[in-house]
Amino acid sequence: MFESTDNAELPSPGACGTEELVGLMAAHARAEAMSAQRKLAAVAELDRRRRSGEERLGYACSETGEFMVAEVGVALTLSKGMASCFVDIGTSLDTRLPATKQAFARGELDFARVRVIVERTAHLSDALLALIEPQVLDKALAPGRELIRARLGAAIDRLVLTADPDGARQRRLRAERDRDVQVRPDADGMCSLWGAMPGVDGRVLDERLRGMAMGVCGSDPRTLGQRRSDALTALALGADHLACTCTDPSCPCRPERSASPRVLIQVMVDAPTLAGAADLPGVLSGFGVVDPALVRRLAADAAWQQVLTDAPGTVIGVGPVRAGGTVPEAGASAWHYRPNAKLARLVRARDGQCRFPGCGVPARNCDLDHITPFDHDNPSAGGPTTADNLHCLCRWHHRLKTRGDWTVRFQPGAVMAWTSPTGTAHETLAHGGNEVSYVDQNARVPKPPPDEYHDPPGWSDKLPDPWNDAELQKLIESDPMSPAQLRTLQDRDRFDHPPPDPEEPDIIQVVHCTCPAPF
Repeated sequence: MFESTDNAELPSPGACGTEELVGLMAAHARAEAMSAQRKLAAVAELDRRRRSGEERLGYACSETGEFMVAEVGVALTLSKGMASCFVDIGTSLDTRLPATKQAFARGELDFARVRVIVERTAHLSDALLALIEPQVLDKALAPGRELIRARLGAAIDRLVLTADPDGARQRRLRAERDRDVQVRPDADGMCSLWGAMPGVDGRVLDERLRGMAMGVCGSDPRTLGQRRSDALTALALGADHLACTCTDPSCPCRPERSASPRVLIQVMVDAPTLAGAADLPGVLSGFGVVDPALVRRLAADAAWQQVLTDAPGTVIGVGPVRAGGTVPEAGASAWHYRPNAKLARLVRARDGQCRFPGCGVPARNCDLDHITPFDHDNPSAGGPTTADNLHCLCRWHHRLKTRGDWTVRFQPGAVMAWTSPTGTAHETLAHGGNEVSYVDQNARVPKPPPDEYHDPPGWSDKLPDPWNDAELQKLIESDPMSPAQLRTLQDRDRFDHPPPDPEEPDIIQVVHCTCPAPF
């Protein structure tokens, strides 16, 4: 819309129409990126000249770099750490990442994404980096599918693990030696918990806390965050469940009726890698890519489940694969509002995370939203409850879509085509394999029958019976939400997550894919 990147030539916001403002923001973002590139180029040139001059005088390069950081920090009013970051990024762009430097100079990449590229590839040899850089830029700059910082980092990790599995394993082993957990005092009688641990351990802890936090009844007055904190303390004291704090004497979550929640962590990997015939990376649910050596180590003591993917790698089936690799039709369940456990598991496995552009909320923490709204008065006239009419949206973006300002269409390959209020188009791909785990959240609450909805214990006075879409939409559109409304929706969220099958195992499950999982 605006070709110029000269701030002096761009119009003021007040002189633009509503639809032009988005284009104006993009033009200023390009100008900002181009200016940042020129600034870092000046840093790199100064560093080159300083090192060249100091070498002639016989000074050590380490001292030159240290003093260079101080000079940049004073000139740009930066901390020592940030000044060092500027020097590293500037010199890397100048000496190792020519294509990234050019994209930065054109304003196609911002500083945040350039920093991710530099930091995630810093350990690579020049030869390996030259091989990977074009692939990184293809993913980062795909029209309409540009990656935000977090997803770009994950995509780079996958490329690096694919190209250098042995190096990735060595780096993981070095990082695991630095694992630690610390408790630090804070103000107002509080403390902060900091930790660095292997990804598998972190996922087990996260799922265990979530399962315990969801194991109380709907009348518990605590927020989800408060329950997670209390669950960690309960674990430290040797408990296997979180006590409900409601005052209902008939609460089904009282300690004597409690059971320890089961935890299931899934790892997605292609069959040749699992068999040792290939070295492609796997995906640890809720964490990201992991090296093939770790996947095979986990697989040694895990249960296996097959996941069917199509040729591009999109998840199209979970569980036993039928002849021909087809996904069973939804059948009569298509006309029920609440998806059954099998369908919900398939959609979460396919999507991996919230399908709104730029959002990375894990699928297990998202709502299952009907793309075409479900018609409660006449289900056959509305959007069916099928895989191609369901997608994962976090609560915030669910509310945004419900308002109708953003529209979305399901396209082949499970691509979601979004249109913004100003008409700009964006596409999001299915990140199947990144999120296919779930927790037995109903181990201490009566499990609702398939395709039906039953209120949790103690909710009869709070919510209409049966729960209907109009009431849900009323809560979703509440802006701002009251704490009580937010807690109501958070607690109801556990009934949108299907419980695992009784025969499924605890802790680790390796998911065998017919194709490498997409990322």
